[in-house]
Amino acid sequence: MSGNQGAFRTAILIQAGLTKEQFIGTDVISTILVDTVCVAVYGWSLFLEKFSQTEASCCC
Repeated sequence: MSGNQGAFRTAILIQAGLTKEQFIGTDVISTILVDTVCVAVYGWSLFLEKFSQTEASCCC
């Protein structure tokens, strides 16, 4: 990920012809959804990494 998602999302939303209120609302909701998915994926990845390390160190 490059950190440009907000810029890409804005460019796409500008082309949609939304009102100011629709634009802001859509941007906020899409940002919350994207960030929530990212946090869930990163959290799950860290959980699996910790679990696999713990499991590997417990085995004889």
